[in-house]
Amino acid sequence: MYLFHYPYNLIEFSDIIKIKKLSKLKKINILDFGCGNGSWNQKKIDEEINSLCLYDKNKDLIPLLKKKYNSKKISIEFNNSKIFKKNVNLIIFSSVIQYMNDNELNKVFSKIIKIYKNKKICVFINDHPLKNRIIELFCLLFFNLDRFFYSISLVFRPKYLMTKYYFHNIYEKKYIVNNFEIKKIGFSKKMKNLRGKFVLVLR
Repeated sequence: MYLFHYPYNLIEFSDIIKIKKLSKLKKINILDFGCGNGSWNQKKIDEEINSLCLYDKNKDLIPLLKKKYNSKKISIEFNNSKIFKKNVNLIIFSSVIQYMNDNELNKVFSKIIKIYKNKKICVFINDHPLKNRIIELFCLLFFNLDRFFYSISLVFRPKYLMTKYYFHNIYEKKYIVNNFEIKKIGFSKKMKNLRGKFVLVLR
C-alpha cells in the first residue's frame, strides 16, 4: 500500500525485535500489509524471521518484489482473501492506515479479530500520523526538514493529489479498543510527536 517511493526507511528492524521480546514470540511469522516496493533486509529476514508474507493492493509491484526477494521464507501474495494465514502472529501496517477509510479499516480489523481469536497475535501500526496533514506539514519545518521538502515535492505529483488521505485516532475506534491492548512504543525516526509506533495485542 506504499503509494510512493519514500527516501527514508519506514520499518526499523530493531522494532521487530522489540515486539518479539515484548510479546514473547518464539518465532515471527509476519504479514506486511501494504508492503509497497519492499523495505526488508534479506539478511535480517534469514536471521530473525520465520516467514514473511508481502501484500499490497498494487499488483504492478509483483514483478519488482519477485526480483528483489528470492527466499523460501518470503511469499508474495496479492490475493486479499489468502493473506491472513493461520500461522501469522505479527501483522504490520507501516504508513498505511492513513490511506484507508473508516469502512476499509473496520473491515480489515474485523477480519483479523475473527480469524485470530484466541491466538497470540500482534498488530504493529508504524509511522502512524498523530496530527492532521496540514499541522504535520507545518511542524516538519522544525522537526525534520528533509521530510518536509519531500512532502512538498509530492504536491507536484498528480498521483499524490488524487490519493485520499484519512486521519485516524486508534483510541477512538471501538473495534480496536475493545479487542486489543494498545501499547505505544515510541515515535518514527526524527518524527517525535508527529508519527507514532503502536503495538496492538489481541486480547
